[in-house]
Amino acid sequence: MFKSVTNKRIVNYLFIIFLSFITIIGLNINLDKDLGFFESIQCNDVKYIFEFFACMFILSKVKFNNKRLNVICTVLAIILSGLHLVGYTINNYMQLIGIYYNFSCIVKSVFSFVGYFVVIYLLCYFIFRNLHFLNNETSNKFVESIKKISNKKFFVLTFILIFVAYIPYFLNYYPGVLSFDSVYQIQQGIGINELTTHHPLLHTMIIKVCIKLGLMIAGNYELGAGIYSILQMLFMSGVFAFVLTYMKKKNVNVIILICSLIFFMFYPVFGMYSITMWKDIPFALSFTLFLICVYEIITNKEKFLSSKKNNVLFVIVMLLLVFFRNNGIYILILMIPVIYIYAKKYYKRLTILFVIVIVCYKFVNGPLLEYFSIPKGSIREALSVPLQQLARVEANKSDMLTEDEYTEIHKFIKSNNIKSIYNPRLSDPVKEAFDDEYFKTNKFDFFKLWLQLFFKFPKEYVESLLCNSVGYWYPETVHTVITKNIYKFDYGIEIKNKPILNLEFVDYYVDMVDRRNIPVVGMLFSIGASVWLIIILSAYNLYKKNYKSMIFYIPIFILWLTVIASPVHAEYRYIFGIFTSLPLIFLVSVKNEEK
Repeated sequence: MFKSVTNKRIVNYLFIIFLSFITIIGLNINLDKDLGFFESIQCNDVKYIFEFFACMFILSKVKFNNKRLNVICTVLAIILSGLHLVGYTINNYMQLIGIYYNFSCIVKSVFSFVGYFVVIYLLCYFIFRNLHFLNNETSNKFVESIKKISNKKFFVLTFILIFVAYIPYFLNYYPGVLSFDSVYQIQQGIGINELTTHHPLLHTMIIKVCIKLGLMIAGNYELGAGIYSILQMLFMSGVFAFVLTYMKKKNVNVIILICSLIFFMFYPVFGMYSITMWKDIPFALSFTLFLICVYEIITNKEKFLSSKKNNVLFVIVMLLLVFFRNNGIYILILMIPVIYIYAKKYYKRLTILFVIVIVCYKFVNGPLLEYFSIPKGSIREALSVPLQQLARVEANKSDMLTEDEYTEIHKFIKSNNIKSIYNPRLSDPVKEAFDDEYFKTNKFDFFKLWLQLFFKFPKEYVESLLCNSVGYWYPETVHTVITKNIYKFDYGIEIKNKPILNLEFVDYYVDMVDRRNIPVVGMLFSIGASVWLIIILSAYNLYKKNYKSMIFYIPIFILWLTVIASPVHAEYRYIFGIFTSLPLIFLVSVKNEEK
């Protein structure tokens, strides 16, 4: 018996040693397709000895006696390590060739997959085994003093703290940050550019009021932009204070509460976005409020849906969601049946609320637009994915197209050289060449062509989608997060940054956002890393059998799917709602499910 036990332990240790060895190689191997296997192994350093023994130690602590935990962690590790492998080759080569270029690439890919699989499995294993401690509240004077603060005082206190934290950004970058979209909306608001629904009318009208107010008071555009910045700072501070107060009401662990406050105050993107004139910011804040409503329906539907006050607030939040960004309506429409299924007892009340919102949406985007002769935005904004796929096929496989297929593509994309305008990461150049008028009368032909070429060139279609979305699922993709400048105006309008105070420490602090080479800190500004975190936390709820809480994640993943179809491969502002909602996501993950 002792001999068999000893042999079993020896086999286990040998397996741990072998797996640790493979893991260290997999984590540090160079996946450059032009390097051979042995050239790619970069582990000739003392630090890898420490990594090796650390890996051995951690693996020795894993117990495989929880089948449910093992299955969920294994599935997560397969998905995320696969995303890393695919993401690397797409990020570097804009195609999947880096995985199968030659035999050496295949072997390196296997090592890399195994290395990341082990690390991700261990990460998920220890998160799932230990995250519950955040649901255990410690008792001390500080914790008790926080609990004793009334909810109203707590809201006011956190509101002031957050707003004050954003003031240095306002003083240093007055009157705020204006991108090309901001400039275009200002010019729409004052009548220089034609008013369309390309940008949400609600947001454009808010900008118009602020600019007109600035002109009326001081006769300049800077004050108008400054008024907008202050209003947005107030809105952001108010929403974040509301989130914190809501978390306090839910008796979340004070550690999470304090960390969330620090996050809202000092995450530099929040400070910069509070003074940036983008529709994405109020939309993200509205999305966060919508998540609170969804979570209330999940955990407290009787009280929430029976309250007239809550019903009114729910309608307002849904209206903000659909009017601040065009993809808001998709989130709402897809969530309506989910909410109906879960709260079917209140289907009459829900029907009234949803009908109010849909009727308002239809009225604004129908009769109101017609009355004021406001044209709708181009359909091309919704066709980024299929247009990119057609362009990629023509650019890479034109010699394999029939004459009819080639002609049909060019009927929709008016360019003599599609290959020269095709950018795998950005659909705007192809969209600019898109013939809207021809599409309106030949929609069936467009989708028939798209489907026909899909079956003929499936690999090109898949690679096109991956290239145009890589930043939304691959953590190491680097793209612009913030801007600090005011885009140059045309038509004689002049708005310049005129700092009230020159605060160099703010510039230094904000520049940290683009320093993605800082370990751990760099990942705080990664879209892909935040998406991985949400995938892990949603799986943790599945592990805990908190099936009701999984409903909370549905609008988050719907938002993610809508940005997958966006024009840019990694636009942070498009998915900003995930970052504004992170404390709520932690609340849902660590709270015991309410029965």
